[in-house]
Amino acid sequence: MEDQLPAWERDPIGFVIDRLFPDQRIFANQEYWNTYPEHKQRYEVAKDAADRFIDTLGKSLSIERFNEILEEQIQKFLEEQIEMANRLDASRFFNKRIAEANWDYWSKISYWTPEEAAAISFGKEPNLVNLQSLRPYATNSIFVGSFCAQMELIRRATEAGQLLEKNTPEFFIAWALRTGFQMHPKAIEAVQARGRQIADWKTEFDTLATFLESLVVEHDRTETELRMQVDQAQGELSSIRDAALALLEENTELHAKLAELSSEPGNQKPTPPRERESMLKMILAMAMKKYQFDPTKLKNSATTNIAGAVTEIGLRIDEDTVRKFLNEAKVLLQDNSE
Repeated sequence: MEDQLPAWERDPIGFVIDRLFPDQRIFANQEYWNTYPEHKQRYEVAKDAADRFIDTLGKSLSIERFNEILEEQIQKFLEEQIEMANRLDASRFFNKRIAEANWDYWSKISYWTPEEAAAISFGKEPNLVNLQSLRPYATNSIFVGSFCAQMELIRRATEAGQLLEKNTPEFFIAWALRTGFQMHPKAIEAVQARGRQIADWKTEFDTLATFLESLVVEHDRTETELRMQVDQAQGELSSIRDAALALLEENTELHAKLAELSSEPGNQKPTPPRERESMLKMILAMAMKKYQFDPTKLKNSATTNIAGAVTEIGLRIDEDTVRKFLNEAKVLLQDNSE
């Protein structure tokens, strides 16, 4: 595991010395010293300088200064590696003219696979530039690293449901523009030139799905509120019904007590003749208009109907009593016609 660490982490001092005094390593082979005496001289000069540098560590050279030198050399080393990798990539097949994408073909094809889309994003021909053809350069190529990074972004977007396994060119480009995914300008131009509308249908679908979900939530909330209102109304109606029944019962009891008090000797007051006559006139008028009472007939259904109406309002009266008052009122009508 330690061998996998970079040199500046495994041996910081050795890394700095090798960077500052490279001749100590380059010309360390003694087999060449007899043939090339200058190699020995350069080695010895570099070794003396390295030894003096080591002697200064912890003395005149502070830890802070050493760390500054280490960071400088790490940065230079990385820049050199990038420059070397770029020089190597410049000479490789994927940077040749033959590896450029055929925009006419790839802009009209039905769909792109993830690997094809990755190649097109760099402006490369997917039939030539793909994972298999790039595998030999995986350890020392910046382009191959970038290609694999694009593939990883596409893979994760597919797993997240943002992309499909096979995407139309316009759909993929719309996703790339929305997410900031690197896309070659010619790919966008070629697709648009064919009149294919670049629309992010996935985003529009997600927006619509979110809107519909909010409607469902609102519907459920409204339904719950309505159910609560119905339950409350039913409870209030039940309370009103109970109160009405209680009042009706109380009213019946009061009428019964009133009738009882009226039946006791000394509590009944005779109705004055004129008032009684007016009362009989009203009874006769209501019987004739409301219940179709016919004074000329001996039998009338009005008698039964009036008795039933009195019962419906919670009072009691028998048909004979009704008939008695109607006959008495009928006499007034006959007297008036003579």
